[in-house]
Amino acid sequence: MTREIRAEGVRVLAHHAPEAPTGLMLKEMRGGKPWRIRYYRRDSAASRLSTSDIDESLIAAAGVVHLTGITAALGPGPLGTLDHVIELARAAGTLVSFNVNHRATLWSPQEASPVLARLAAAADVLFAGPEEAPLLLGRDPASPRSSRARNWRTRSPRPARARW
Repeated sequence: MTREIRAEGVRVLAHHAPEAPTGLMLKEMRGGKPWRIRYYRRDSAASRLSTSDIDESLIAAAGVVHLTGITAALGPGPLGTLDHVIELARAAGTLVSFNVNHRATLWSPQEASPVLARLAAAADVLFAGPEEAPLLLGRDPASPRSSRARNWRTRSPRPARARW
């Protein structure tokens, strides 16, 4: 996988964990549309992510650190790593971007909501789909996008740019 990503011109810094499988997501298609999505991430290498995997100098040198809610869903180690990266980015003045990426098959909305809301509140740039905004806001998914954004600005301790 790293070879293919490097072939696209991306600098890849990766730890190899031969004893842990690579996480996998499969989309089942019916009638040309996604019908069901299955995740195989239990005990994956990503689920073993820890703060010791993070190079502080890379975070400090970055213009933007982009994080995803999928990482938070993988377990306490990956969630703690996200928190650590946010702390490092704040200390270095690095912009933090966060995509909610809620995956109901990885964790329930009840489990995800407080964690994702906390991570989103720490972001400078926030990406959330209309179906994810209620997890952050405790609002009806049918509420207008403009009211979601206003509600987010009043709840977030940091001024963030939000895309709903």
